[in-house]
Amino acid sequence: GLVIAVAGLVLIVIAAGGWYLFGEKLFSKPTPFAKISSEELFTGDSILYPTLSPDGKLIAYYKRALKDGKDTKMVVVRQLASGAENVIREVDSANVNLWVVSFSPDGEYIYFRESAVGGKPNLYKIATLGGSVQKIMEDVATAAISPDGKKIAFKKAGGGQDIYERNVDGSGQQVLLPAADINAGAIILGDWSPDSKKLSMWYWRADMKDEAGANNSPYF
Repeated sequence: GLVIAVAGLVLIVIAAGGWYLFGEKLFSKPTPFAKISSEELFTGDSILYPTLSPDGKLIAYYKRALKDGKDTKMVVVRQLASGAENVIREVDSANVNLWVVSFSPDGEYIYFRESAVGGKPNLYKIATLGGSVQKIMEDVATAAISPDGKKIAFKKAGGGQDIYERNVDGSGQQVLLPAADINAGAIILGDWSPDSKKLSMWYWRADMKDEAGANNSPYF
């Protein structure tokens, strides 16, 4: 009888301790954000393709504006805390197209795509503080850099809807997803998962129409 009483007392103590530690979490309802605020960072210019640095302190983006009276496309890096900006790439809008892709995982470089008007875009990288431009690969319609910085997923601009991957050094290129598996029209690559094992993308289904009969319903 004493053993049973002691065992019962132990169970009561364990139950009480568990309730004290976890009871509120088990039966509490998720609390929504108490307050959500926004801050306007840009105004007055054409701003596209924003991407945050891995540490969240910088933002790189495409900017189109008149500079010294000339229509110019730029890659701009902005420090969020101070608002200080630095133009690290600058091209003539009439002759060159420009797209910002992402920061490198270490935050030291910014990847961007650039092409002559009417030509195929190439993938480049440039130091976050500016400097010389390094060509990474040619004929890239859309690209995504893996979180470990070792791989690039991409679709070629020169026809075909296959999604490829390759190592940053150019080796190991292979088809990641055949076009036949998705039957897509336009394709945009999103982000890799943190473990670099999955890749998000959105696209228009070539065989699906919206209510107006057009192919403009994206799938993710």
